[in-house]
Amino acid sequence: MNAVATTEPSLAEAAVRYAKHGFELFPVSPADKAPLVENGFKDATSDMAQVQRWWKREFPNALIGCRIDPAYFVLDIDPGQ
Repeated sequence: MNAVATTEPSLAEAAVRYAKHGFELFPVSPADKAPLVENGFKDATSDMAQVQRWWKREFPNALIGCRIDPAYFVLDIDPGQ
């Protein structure tokens, strides 16, 4: 039996995938989850050039923040906390 190696996408790859699906993103600090852009979630975008600039050049280690449509509900679970 052959083992198949699976790898998680990089943050940049994940951000690009989300943006391709129309999610509006912004970079977030891994330390305190604060937005790394001046206007926070108001700077969120699905513009591919901007998303790539943020994660591939300016903030390669940033977590991915996402502006959520008010029609949706999001539950964020942090296990082990």
